[in-house]
Amino acid sequence: VDGAKVVDTDAVAGGGSLPGLGIPSVGVALEPADADRLAACLRDHEVVARVADGAVVCDLRTVDPADDTALVTVGLHMEDIEEDRLLGPRDASEACDFLSMHGYPIYADWAEGPTDDQLLPFLARMTRWLGDEREILFSEFGLPTYRRGDPMGERARRRSPTLLIEEDAAATYTARALESLRRAGCLGAMLWCYSDYDPALWERPPLDLAPHERSFGLWRADGSPKPSVAAVAAFAGADRCDSVDDTWIDLDPDEFYLDPGAHLPRLYRRYREHSLVERRQ
Repeated sequence: VDGAKVVDTDAVAGGGSLPGLGIPSVGVALEPADADRLAACLRDHEVVARVADGAVVCDLRTVDPADDTALVTVGLHMEDIEEDRLLGPRDASEACDFLSMHGYPIYADWAEGPTDDQLLPFLARMTRWLGDEREILFSEFGLPTYRRGDPMGERARRRSPTLLIEEDAAATYTARALESLRRAGCLGAMLWCYSDYDPALWERPPLDLAPHERSFGLWRADGSPKPSVAAVAAFAGADRCDSVDDTWIDLDPDEFYLDPGAHLPRLYRRYREHSLVERRQ
């Protein structure tokens, strides 16, 4: 982070048992325009810092030494590319060892439908391009599903303002998405989520107003696997693809950020055309 510096500190032990005892330590000092505001913002994210001489000081005494070798990432969403939400790939790349992206075609009105598996590798490539070529883990994707012939699922499908996808179609999407993400050079991929919610919770907030959130699971609420489980198992051990071609990107990041909402759908059309040619070769 620009302007950050390492400083010597004196951490303080508990005042009840060891009043006044100082413990030599080290910290990171930041000197923002408004130190109190930054400290308050950090507390909102469970980072407790103190303000000293106009600087915000984060003491590292309580950081486990084992964390020194831990890799750092942050979960970015499709919306963080569609618009400026103050934490995008370029910002995150300054502090992260690799970047994580979440993406859902059901929430993108410029996608080619709710099972558009090409949207995911496109988001992965865009995140890497905008994020100073950091490696990408696609850490969240999935679909809300229903089971054909299941009365509760059929009823939820009719009530949901967001389209629910039949389980077999969702499995086909999962298999294609995993292969597309592999071809895009991703480190890996993770699906949302493990299990559907128990029907006993369906009428409680927030599931009462968001019926589609009930059924993103790879397993049904009764513990039985959906067809997507077999699609994931069949993909285990697949080799990663290291060679990618981003010649479909026809502008630089600064130009993209001038109007991301307009550039993203346009670039996606270019990406799909490019990918179609690649698959035919």
